[in-house]
Amino acid sequence: FRIIPGNGGIAVNCRWCGDIVKSSCAMWCVLSAILLLVIRTEGLLLCDGDCMDNPLEICNKSAVDPARLNRPVITLLGLFPCTTTRFRARGLTPAAQMAVNQINNHSPLLPDFRLQMLVNNSMCAPLPAVRSYIFQIDPDHNQQPIHAIVGPGCSSAAQPVAELANFFNLIVVSSTATSPALSNEARFPTFFRSISSDISTVDANVALIRQFGWHQVAIITENVNLFLEVSDQLKRQLAQSGLNVISSGLSYFDSSSGIPVIDTIQNSGARIVIMNVFEDSARQLFCLARSRNMIFPHFVWMSYGWYSQRWWDDRDRDNNSIIANTNCTLSQMESAIERSLSFHHFPTPTESERTAPTDVNFTPNEFWENFTEIIRRLDYSPNEAISQASYVYDAVWMVAFALNKSIAKLPPGKTLADFNYENTDFRDIFIQSLSTFQFTGVTGDVVINNRERQPNLRMEQYRRLPNGTIKSFEFAMLPPSGSSLRYTNNESPSTVWPGGTPSDVERDHIDLGWLALYGSISGIGIVFATVYFLFNFSYRRKPIVKATSPYLNMLIITGAIFIYADVVLFGIDGRVTSDDVLKVTCNARIWAASIGFSLLFGPMLAKAVRVYFVVTRSQKDLKQRVRIDILYCLACQH
Repeated sequence: FRIIPGNGGIAVNCRWCGDIVKSSCAMWCVLSAILLLVIRTEGLLLCDGDCMDNPLEICNKSAVDPARLNRPVITLLGLFPCTTTRFRARGLTPAAQMAVNQINNHSPLLPDFRLQMLVNNSMCAPLPAVRSYIFQIDPDHNQQPIHAIVGPGCSSAAQPVAELANFFNLIVVSSTATSPALSNEARFPTFFRSISSDISTVDANVALIRQFGWHQVAIITENVNLFLEVSDQLKRQLAQSGLNVISSGLSYFDSSSGIPVIDTIQNSGARIVIMNVFEDSARQLFCLARSRNMIFPHFVWMSYGWYSQRWWDDRDRDNNSIIANTNCTLSQMESAIERSLSFHHFPTPTESERTAPTDVNFTPNEFWENFTEIIRRLDYSPNEAISQASYVYDAVWMVAFALNKSIAKLPPGKTLADFNYENTDFRDIFIQSLSTFQFTGVTGDVVINNRERQPNLRMEQYRRLPNGTIKSFEFAMLPPSGSSLRYTNNESPSTVWPGGTPSDVERDHIDLGWLALYGSISGIGIVFATVYFLFNFSYRRKPIVKATSPYLNMLIITGAIFIYADVVLFGIDGRVTSDDVLKVTCNARIWAASIGFSLLFGPMLAKAVRVYFVVTRSQKDLKQRVRIDILYCLACQH
C-alpha cells in the first residue's frame, strides 16, 4: 500500500500482496479514502483493481470540493473491464475519476450537486457486469439511486446491462462498446455511446480497398456477434462495390481453428486479409501467418485499432521470451505485424488540436500530461487500454453536460435529487438532452447522431522505427459521410508502400536466371533475324534471292522478331515493373504473339502454294508468272 502525491491530487495504490492479505488490502483502501477526505478533499483516490478484483466491490471513489460536500449526490456507476485477458482496461478508471474530479472542483456544471462515481469491474463479460449492476441498484446495498451508467467497456457486457437499464429508467453511456447490435434503439432505448459503432469501419475498409486498387479480399471472423454482424455488412458492401470476397466461407476463427483458417487463406490465393477478431486471436493469427511467410510484402493484414496499446507485446507469464498463447518471440511478432493496417476509432489529435481549448477543462495535451503521470505512478502497463482513456474522460463529461442540461427541463419543484427508478419522466428528459448533443472534448468534437458519435475513422499502419521497435502511424482518414480516403500527416501511397502497392492476387514469378538466359537467346535471335531481313532487302533483285520470294521472307523474318520479343514480354512480372506498366505489357504479349504467328506462318503457306503451282503446272504454264500479290493476300488471310 502506498499513497502517491500528485499534481492537484493524491492517488492511493494498493498492490497485490497475496491471498492472505487481500481483504486487508481492500480495508486499507477504504481507510485511506476516509483519511484523504479528512486531510485533503481535492484528491483522486484510486483503489487498484489488482487488489480489489471482486466485481461486487467498489473500486474507487473521488474526493470533492469542500463546498460541495453537503450538497445532494448524483451517483454514476462506472463499469470497466479491470481484469480480463481480452480487453484489459484498468487505465479507463483513472481517466473516469479525473473527469469526476474536474467536474466537482473546477466546473460550473451541476453547481447544486456533488458528483460521485462507483467503479466496478465488469471483466468484459456479461455475468460479472450484470451482477455488478444489480448489486449497485439494490436499495439494501446502495440507498442512493444510480443516475446513469458509464460503460460497460466491452460490447458483450454492454448488451445485457443496456437491456436491463431500460427497465430501471437508467441511461447508459459507453465509450468503448462498438457492437452494431447496440444501435438497435427498440432493444436498447436508453443506450448511448461517445464512439461510433464498428459498422463505420466497413466504409473505411471498402474505401481503403478501392484506394489501393485491390479487387479481392479474404475475411477472418471470430464467432461472436460483435464481429459476425460487421463481417456480414462488409461482404454486402464489397459485393455492391464490385469487389470480390474470396474465402468468404472460412470457418469462423476460435483458439483451436487457427491453422485450418490459415491453410484456407493460403490455398485460396488471397493476399489482402481483413481480421474481425479480438486482440488475443490476432496475436495467434499473426504468429501462424509469420510461420508460413504470409506477411508483408506478400500479404496485407487489416485489424481493429481499438486493441490495447502495444497489444502484440503480451509476454507469457511462465516464459517471458515468447508471446502468450503463441510460439513467437517479440521480434517475430513485430516482423509479422510490420506494415499491416488498422482502423482506429480513437484517433490521435492533430498538432493544432492538441493545444486547442475545449469544454472539459483540459486541452488534449494537458489531459495526457496529467493522465500519464497518474498511470506512471500506478505502475500501469501500456496494455491497460491507455489509448481509450480520453474517450472515457469525455464520456463522463457527456453525462454531466446532459444532466446539467436536463435541470431546466424538469417539472416545477423537481430536481435531479428526486430521480428514482420508477419515474419515466426523468428518463425521457435525459434521452432528449443526449439525443441532440455536441461539445468539444479532449478527443475532438463530440457530435451525437442517432445515439452514437458521428464517425471519425483514421487509418494507421504499423512501421518499424530506426531503433527497431514497431509503432503505429496515422496515414489517412475517412471524413464523416465520405466515401474516399484523405491522406493526412503528409502521407501518400509512396510512404505507405515504399516498394509499390502490394498485389491482391498470387503471382507466379519466373526465376530471374532463366529469364536472363532465355532473354539473351531471344536477343541473339532478333539480331540474326535483323541481319537476314537486311540481306533479303538488299539483294532482293538478285536472281537467286529473287527465286526464294524475298518479300515473303521478310514477312517471315518480321514475324520471327515479334515471337522473339514476346519471350521477353512474357518474362516481365511485378518484380521488375509497376502494375500500370504490367497492364500494358499483358496486352502487348497477346498482340505480339498474334501478329508474330500470322506473319511467320502466313507467308510460309503462301510459299507452299507457290511451290505447288511450280510443281503441278506444265512447262507451258510455268512460263506464266505466279502473281505475287495473290500470294501476299494468302499470307494475310492466314
